[in-house]
Amino acid sequence: MGLMYYLVFCLIAIVFLGIFLPDGIGGEIHNPYLLIFLSIIAITILAVKFFKYLHFCLSVKRELKKQGYEIIHFSIMPIFLRKKQSIIAKSKEKTVNVSLMYVTGKHLTYHFESIYKLELYKSTRLAIKPRVRQANIISSKVETRRVSTKNLKWDECADKEQIKLVVFNAFPNLITDTYSHEGLYYGDKISKEAYLYDLKHLDKLTDL
Repeated sequence: MGLMYYLVFCLIAIVFLGIFLPDGIGGEIHNPYLLIFLSIIAITILAVKFFKYLHFCLSVKRELKKQGYEIIHFSIMPIFLRKKQSIIAKSKEKTVNVSLMYVTGKHLTYHFESIYKLELYKSTRLAIKPRVRQANIISSKVETRRVSTKNLKWDECADKEQIKLVVFNAFPNLITDTYSHEGLYYGDKISKEAYLYDLKHLDKLTDL
């Protein structure tokens, strides 16, 4: 996956340079209005994604407060920038450590090697295009490959009695761990250490 994305990025960069690169030092940028238009589109897409992610984070925080938790720590940092979990919340009975997981590809399989390491897999079938006027032939063979790896951070100083939660904005195609390859759902435990929930079922947290 890394090499493929690198090649695609290089190809896009070459195309952009060919369209917008000025002629020599001090030359004017080619197609400035097209560059502005594409920049506005890119910024708009990023802004929409950010506000969706922010809405998810704030929704989880609001649901925890609704259930009587006091928010001790709250961060909207994405997973690759976190130094620990996203939320620490306390109630009279328990303390929960929450790692927020925003799903961008629902068709992927999310596999937890542990509560500290998440791997994303993509499964595809080979499609063969036959002669004219014939339908595509779909192979029965499924190819599964890892497309990404993410490291989850938890507060190592946290009390061992605290409850760890991994909360998704919405469940992807499949969630597994090293103990179960049949799929996990809300209320199940990931690697026997962290409970799994999504935003829709977070009101069931009282069952813990």
